[in-house]
Amino acid sequence: MTSPLRVFVVLTKVSADEHLPLFPALSTLADASPLTRVYRAARNLYGPSVTVLAPAQARPELAAHLPADALIHTWQPKDREDLRLNAVREAARLSGKDEAVLLVDAERALCDAAALRSVSELAPTLDVCSAIAPTVDVTDSVKEVAATGLRNVDRSRLGVVQGPRLFAPGVLQNLVRDAHGENWDEIHALASSGAEIATLPGAFAYFPVLDRLSLWQAEISLGHTVHAAR
Repeated sequence: MTSPLRVFVVLTKVSADEHLPLFPALSTLADASPLTRVYRAARNLYGPSVTVLAPAQARPELAAHLPADALIHTWQPKDREDLRLNAVREAARLSGKDEAVLLVDAERALCDAAALRSVSELAPTLDVCSAIAPTVDVTDSVKEVAATGLRNVDRSRLGVVQGPRLFAPGVLQNLVRDAHGENWDEIHALASSGAEIATLPGAFAYFPVLDRLSLWQAEISLGHTVHAAR
């Protein structure tokens, strides 16, 4: 039986690029920021109960990117605590143990309704796995450090985990109970625990906008989309 679904748009990435806002999801991208685009796609599909999770320092800027009736939850990060782990903790706290949870990254500016639907439609699979996430092939060379030096790793066995990410009821609550560490990632943490994770093909178009290069790539993609529509 499919569980109720709770949807969170999560703002966690910080930019080191002085030419972008502290949170790159609030960058100017054509006529709307990445956050605005992702929120619209999620709300159009799942309704007004979609909640935006963001650090407290981002709250003053959110009104310019979201409708007045948007549900927003912020938290006050502690020094040096990882924003991703904090956001997942908040998602776990706000969702019920009987609810499946969909986490949608605000930085993935081109993540549209099709991407969201492709993951959430697999919700019945959560009866036999802990999470569902799209992946794309690894295109760069990967090397492993061995006692004898570096050796190439077969890329066909690897994948890059994307979003959105769907979790079975109760999984996030259990996962964050003793979680810690910088650069923490919920899918990697689940995989390390031996949990079953189902995957589906992702798309390179759903890359995160984190710097000027990726912002430029998103602008080009949107330009191509508009041009094709005409």
